Amino acid sequence: MTDAAWFFPLFSVLSQASTANMVAKYVGEETRNGTPVQHIRFAAHFAGADAASASLLASLTTEDVYLDSASLLPVAISFNAHADSDALTNIAVEIDFSNYQVVSGARVPFKIQKLLNSGPFLDIDVQSVTVNSGLSDSTFAIQ
Repeated sequence: MTDAAWFFPLFSVLSQASTANMVAKYVGEETRNGTPVQHIRFAAHFAGADAASASLLASLTTEDVYLDSASLLPVAISFNAHADSDALTNIAVEIDFSNYQVVSGARVPFKIQKLLNSGPFLDIDVQSVTVNSGLSDSTFAIQ
């Protein structure tokens, strides 16, 4: 019940911040891997759910986002994954973003690392990025 597009921060929980049932909590300033960050916690709120269900659903949808204090770019996103048959066993997932480069005016992470239970699982080094190559601006013109 967390981000399917964990590999690209623009499609993460950050894009859902204005969703009606998404609750954001500012945790505070911290240091993460030697970098000062702003820590924000997101979780879905399910109105009308009984206390036990609401608590379980909140734990299944909680994501912690760490933004670089200077640039406010995502440094890391962490959440718990769960087996399809066991919602109570947490599998810690962390996605780290670094080596941001400007591409067509947008800052894009060229280094993405995924850790499972604090161990390396995936290491992505982006070689190139093309922004909006297939759609012209006229496609989005208001008629």
